[in-house]
Amino acid sequence: MPARRPGKEILRAPGFGRVVHITHNRHAGPGFLSSVRVCSSSLSTSPRCCAGSEWRVKHGLAENNSVYGPLTDLPDWSFADGRPAPIQKGIARRRVQRAEIASQIVSLSHQMENAMTQWHNKKAEMARDQERENSMKFKAKGCRMKAKLQNAESSS
Repeated sequence: MPARRPGKEILRAPGFGRVVHITHNRHAGPGFLSSVRVCSSSLSTSPRCCAGSEWRVKHGLAENNSVYGPLTDLPDWSFADGRPAPIQKGIARRRVQRAEIASQIVSLSHQMENAMTQWHNKKAEMARDQERENSMKFKAKGCRMKAKLQNAESSS
């Protein structure tokens, strides 16, 4: 084993043969680590932030367990005689947030409907204007007569 310097520990991970160097921060107090260095690239000391989130999303659940579900939406306890527990602060806060989000969704959907009706009205008005412009254009002489002659020849 290498020589030990003050404030530095060398550990060997059991069964893996990897050496872990742990440096304690003397200024932060006992029990605080300032660095962890692993002498092998296959050992990770940092937790994965989204561990399991892909599986939960794939199965139709929330990405994080604390977002919604029975553990966050239902009370933690109730009285023995069956009375419900008072509403907790977190549950009340989530209810208010969800009500605000629902009201925003409703107002935005109304805005979308109004915008769509305005767009359809504007499109219909533009079509009417185009039709009016086409009807006001000069017509070539004898067009109706030519059309009548062609229809009479094709029908006979």
